[in-house]
Amino acid sequence: MNLKVIGIRNAGESNERLLIRVTKDCNLRGYMIIDNTYEENGELSNVNRHVFVFPDYKVAEGNIIRLYTRRGINKETDGTFGKTEIVRYYNFYWGFDDGCTVWNKDGDTPYILHYDEVVPIDFE
Repeated sequence: MNLKVIGIRNAGESNERLLIRVTKDCNLRGYMIIDNTYEENGELSNVNRHVFVFPDYKVAEGNIIRLYTRRGINKETDGTFGKTEIVRYYNFYWGFDDGCTVWNKDGDTPYILHYDEVVPIDFE
């Protein structure tokens, strides 16, 4: 795995975002983020209702992916991570409407999945 979740910032707020460290140069094609969900009784569910599939995009080791829940335009920016680390930020946007959040409950956990191929099922 060439990506590692390193945090969630502003969970439950309009500018919430997932932070992911790039641990090795790679293309994001084939990577996706899912979250866990809960049943009405508070039990963990096996339903993954929030899924983000990354586009075909090259990223470099050591830099940070910021996946915002809200709408926006994907772009790169340079900045400081922590107090002194200079990084390139790859900013991606999930596209949810204002007020909609994903990381809004204690225990919400992001998962990174990687797939090589998606094969449609033909029932004929």
